Amino acid sequence: AILPHLGPWGDETLAEAYRLNDPPLVAAAAGVAGTLPPPLLLADRASVVVETVKQAEDGDGIVVRLFESRRRRGEVRFTAGIALASVEQTNLLEDVGTPIATDGRHFSLTLRPFEIATLRLRPQ
Repeated sequence: AILPHLGPWGDETLAEAYRLNDPPLVAAAAGVAGTLPPPLLLADRASVVVETVKQAEDGDGIVVRLFESRRRRGEVRFTAGIALASVEQTNLLEDVGTPIATDGRHFSLTLRPFEIATLRLRPQ
């Protein structure tokens, strides 16, 4: 679908385009009531898009793929909705990567303009 908009392309335009082209799928779990859990991962910059969340191919943790969408460079601080034992930046094949320091809920990563990053999160 095409999203017509006024003015320059920005974070709001990108978010609305995602809502239009890739709406979230929500399903009720049988026998589960209450509120939704917190998001798995939040970035402190709207230009960073968490694109994919999946189990690691080898079963060791959760893989998150994200990208910087607005040609911005710099450090991004992430907040996890679960307690983390470790975080590492991997390649697209999920090979062993570079450890990223975490306090169990927060970590930072420096991204280049339009960079795609793959992270492996290991829950506590």
